[in-house]
Amino acid sequence: MKYKSKILLKSCWAGMSVCISLGFFFNTVGAISANGCDSLAAAFKANDNSRQKIIMIRQMALRHDLCPDAESHVIMQSLTDNSSSVVEEGIVQAGNGRHSDIAPVLVNLYRNAGRKYPGNQPRLQKRIITALGNIDNKETRELFAQVLSRGNIDANTERVLSSISSACVHDVLPELKSFSQKMSDVLTTMQNTPENSYKYEFCKKLLTMAQTLINKDASR
Repeated sequence: MKYKSKILLKSCWAGMSVCISLGFFFNTVGAISANGCDSLAAAFKANDNSRQKIIMIRQMALRHDLCPDAESHVIMQSLTDNSSSVVEEGIVQAGNGRHSDIAPVLVNLYRNAGRKYPGNQPRLQKRIITALGNIDNKETRELFAQVLSRGNIDANTERVLSSISSACVHDVLPELKSFSQKMSDVLTTMQNTPENSYKYEFCKKLLTMAQTLINKDASR
């Protein structure tokens, strides 16, 4: 019983700590128009609690109209955090807010995720592709074209194909056609055996996705 009381006390103290820290943060948010974005970024950077940082990022996204520059600043800070969970939340909110100024940082993170966050690369890259699909600018199209040109039969290629917008299709059309041809060649030479059935069906799916996008461009 005594042990349980100690745990409960620690939980309550942790909760108070979160509230105090977030209270300070939101006081800063309220005064941001007067104090500028630097104080907000400093408050975020000084916090070493990943859970609190994720809450801060989400709350800033909800208060986007209060100070968009502050939101971008905090998201930018989050993308260099030591915690992959904080980074992931920053990626999501960068995409949701369509922060085109952050797109180059996302592209760089995509290319270096394995080195910076070993073990978390697939999850972060998946989030980055989705975020860039929402942003849909020059950096998005360059990365998508690069991924398609590799011709890999993997989850990232599938995510890119599902994230290409109608406006983006024409800019990556050469890569789409090349990728489509490669998938056709693979399917021609690959035997649809029980051992290959998953890869065979996945190739067919990627080919269908690519051809759908190509046809969409042709019908414009």
